[in-house]
Amino acid sequence: MSPGIEQLTGYKASELIGRDTSILYVDDKEFKRVGREIYSQLAKNQEGECDTLFRKKDGTILDIHLRATLADPADPAKGHIVSALDISRRKAAERKLAKSQAAFKAIFNSISDALVFADIHRRIQMVNPAFERIFGYSPREAAGRTTEFLYASPDLYHEQGRLRYNPEASPTRDVYETLYRRKDGSTFPGETMGVKVMDEKGRALGYLGVIRDVTERHRAVEEKARIEEKMRHVQKLESLGVLAGGIAHDFN
Repeated sequence: MSPGIEQLTGYKASELIGRDTSILYVDDKEFKRVGREIYSQLAKNQEGECDTLFRKKDGTILDIHLRATLADPADPAKGHIVSALDISRRKAAERKLAKSQAAFKAIFNSISDALVFADIHRRIQMVNPAFERIFGYSPREAAGRTTEFLYASPDLYHEQGRLRYNPEASPTRDVYETLYRRKDGSTFPGETMGVKVMDEKGRALGYLGVIRDVTERHRAVEEKARIEEKMRHVQKLESLGVLAGGIAHDFN
């Protein structure tokens, strides 16, 4: 037994020698699971490894990576040598990352506007469910393609590339409107905000576009304009009626 086990577990060597190793595990169920896994690997490959949980003498739980090798490959009955590596920090970082990724995915997928993340070459890497509802393309159909097929014309695609989606473009969060094309060929006006996505070192990873279908807004504006024009026409007719009435009165 190496001195490192005392530092790792908080037990003195004298407290461990002669005792079952189950004392080191978080519970008996975990002790038995690791035993089955390690012994199975040793029987096949003369070595085995797995991750587990240890409980220190003070009750602290540790993430541990175990690695076991046969003490004498020619005689497995002589037992095996086990090394234990504390991977608690790595596991904590992995759990934190997984939590952040889950939160990001939940937010990304819940937004009702179409979200498109593309790399620096404008090739689509990720879209949200609203993208499929608005454009008609599944994530698999969109992945890897440049965003050109989403625009109503190649000219609009290249125009936005010159203005926003290129490495030299200045960062901007302004909202603009352009014309897009759905899978069925129909077009629609989209209110859009596009931002450059940077890593922690300031390097561009790609672009995130948020696209809102404003077809109904345009229809409402057009309908309002139509009603206002109709009202103006009615008012003109009423004015003409009043004028005609006055002229008739003068003749009488």
